[in-house]
Amino acid sequence: EWQAGASYNFGVVAASLYYAQQNFESSNVATDADSTKAWALGLAIPFTPADVLTVSYADKKTEYNGAGISEDKTHALGFFYAHNLSKRTALYAMYGNVGGDGKFLINSAAASGSNLAVSGYDNAVSFGLHHTF
Repeated sequence: EWQAGASYNFGVVAASLYYAQQNFESSNVATDADSTKAWALGLAIPFTPADVLTVSYADKKTEYNGAGISEDKTHALGFFYAHNLSKRTALYAMYGNVGGDGKFLINSAAASGSNLAVSGYDNAVSFGLHHTF
């Protein structure tokens, strides 16, 4: 397993990049995951000293040992806007979108421990006030 990340502030935009790779030792060679590769890119754009828009994209691919089992692909896109009211308080709005190819499984406690397939797209919107004490 290894990970690498870097970021740089260009003044008009701050950029960040991340990459990770993990290889698994499978107990069930027919169905267990063999490796996972993920990357992410983020851009933070300050419009004024009080306003920042952050855009991010991430992608993950899991490959399996078993014959006939195709890889899983999952991706996410996010937008985050913050307006600083003071040094410790900010209003924010977020939008997120996660998509999959229909093969990625998650274990959901809300579904009594059954596996749910992630397919299509899921969206989320959030607004709020953040204060650091």
